[in-house]
This record gives sequence, C-alpha cells and structure tokens, in this order.
Amino acid sequence: MKTEKKRETKLKLDDIPRIGTAGRAILVKSLIELDEYKKAMSDGFPGFSEDELKAIEQKYKVGMLREDIENELKKKKWPLNINTIKHYIKVGQLPKATCCKKEGKTMYFYPPEFMRHLNLARFLLATGKKSDPFAAVVRVLAEAEYRDDVLLDKHDQECYKEYDYGFLHVIYIGIDRIQDGVHYGEKAVKAAFSKNKEKKNKYLKLLDKISHLADEISKEAGTFKSESEK
Repeated sequence: MKTEKKRETKLKLDDIPRIGTAGRAILVKSLIELDEYKKAMSDGFPGFSEDELKAIEQKYKVGMLREDIENELKKKKWPLNINTIKHYIKVGQLPKATCCKKEGKTMYFYPPEFMRHLNLARFLLATGKKSDPFAAVVRVLAEAEYRDDVLLDKHDQECYKEYDYGFLHVIYIGIDRIQDGVHYGEKAVKAAFSKNKEKKNKYLKLLDKISHLADEISKEAGTFKSESEK
C-alpha cells in the first residue's frame, strides 16, 4: 500500500514577528549567524550576506528611496514587485518610510536596515516549514509583546483603508500641505499687494502664524512618534 506523503506547510507572514517586537529584534540581529540560514544559503537561497547588508546600510546611511530598494533587488535578481513590498509594510513585516524635506521637496526615506528586514521575511517565507523546530521558535517569538507604535498600527486599519497610510503619516502629509499652502500664499500676497505695504504685512503675518502652528503640530507629532517607539 502506497503511503501518502504528508504535505509540508510553510510559514506565513502572520507567523513571523512584526517590526517593533522583541522577537523581531532577536531574529534580525542573529539571522546571518544561524545554522538554518547558512544551510539555506548553501542550498541555493539567494539571501544577502552580512558584508552585503553592511555595504547597503553604509551606502544609504540617510535612508533608502523606493528606487534604491528596487535597484538593490535587481542586483540580487529577486523577483519582487513594489506591490508585494507595500503589502509587507502594511502587515508590519517591513519598516515604513518617514517623510522629510530635502532641497525643498517632500521625500520618503526607508531606514538603512530595510533590506535586512526584507531578507529575514523572504528567508522565512521561502524556507520555513511549520514542522521544523526552528519554525516553532519563530512562531513563539511572534507572540512577544508589541511596542506601542506597532500595537497602534494594528488598530489603525480604518485609516489605511481610507488613505493607504497610518494616522501619523496622514498627519505629516497634512502638515506638509499646510506648509506648501503658506509658501504659495506668501507669493500670492506679495503679488496682490505689492503696492499696499500695510495689507501685505498684515496678511504675511497671518500666514507666518499659520506656519508656526504647523511647526508646533509637527513637533508634537514627532513627540508622539518618539514616545510610542520606546
């Protein structure tokens, strides 16, 4: 009688510790030195070496743009599209980008360790089998306590559905739009009242107050972010 071979069940995204948990920090720090990772690499898994990851982190010390990530993936010949990466970010498996101003433009930078997290997620999804002892350890680590920012993110799905971003990110977008509005408003006031100094000064002062309020909101949003990441 022919014995039916038991089908191996691979790890899923929900089985992997999320960004911001103690379990994730442990795995990211120790992955390269794990026997399971070394074996997978020798068996053909196209993962990153420690030297490669350090070189990437050195190259993008100020952060990675989306195109930087895509370029690094092309070099490694990983068949990942940007929608897959967006999904990984949304479910807490990759760090989010932060918004900042550079040369007058709004830019979104992912942290230098982004590829390290992506390497971990891809390794576990490609090689992790739920029947393996190592997979059992990974799943236990996934139950570790969440940081406040991760817990908030898990309960922010309504905002994601509406804007494709979390609530704090939407606040930063709002601040950015206010600052853009002030910039264009100042130009309009100067043009409209070029021959009326009194009115020009009056409206510029009001716009300056709006700008300062936006700075205060930005400062408080930064405090919220810092406190939740402790």
